[in-house]
Amino acid sequence: MLFSFFKTEKPKRFQYKPRFYNAQKDELEQRIKEHQLSKEQSEGESIHIRMENDWEKQRAKHETKQRNTRNLLILIILVALIFYIILR
Repeated sequence: MLFSFFKTEKPKRFQYKPRFYNAQKDELEQRIKEHQLSKEQSEGESIHIRMENDWEKQRAKHETKQRNTRNLLILIILVALIFYIILR
C-alpha cells in the first residue's frame, strides 16, 4: 500500500435510522394512499380496504387495553406482596 499525501480517503458512512415516530403523519399518508386507491378501484374494493383498516385500529386498541389491564393486575399483586412482607 502506497501512502499518498494528495489523495484523502472518503469519510466512512453509517446507516442512520431515525427513532422519531409521527403517528399523525403516518395516518395522513395512509388516508392519502387510500384516497388515491379509491380513485383507481371500484366502490366495493375501497370499502373493503377501509373496513380492514378500521378493524386493525380496533384490534390495536383492544390489545393496548388488555396490556394495560395486565400491567395493572401485576402492579396490584406486587403491592399486595410488599404489604404482606412488611406487615408479617
